[in-house]
Amino acid sequence: MTTVYIVCRLCPAVLPIMAMAGVPAKSIQETTWNAPILDGKARAFTDQKDANRYCKKMNEGLRIPLEEGGVIHIDASPYTDFVVLTVQKG
Repeated sequence: MTTVYIVCRLCPAVLPIMAMAGVPAKSIQETTWNAPILDGKARAFTDQKDANRYCKKMNEGLRIPLEEGGVIHIDASPYTDFVVLTVQKG
């Protein structure tokens, strides 16, 4: 069995068809899941220690606002912090 550790951020997602169909709000919350954001910052590792180290480094980077020319940049995306997802195949 092969195990891969994916470091990425998650975004809450809901089935839009259920919202359009008028399903009660409580049921829509129950159908919400976290979709992985596999952008340029997402990485896959075969060693869990390396994945945890990268995850910690990326989360620390989210906490430090960058200042350029007197402008503060803050990450206001709807994504969660970086997490380590375990994927097993085989």
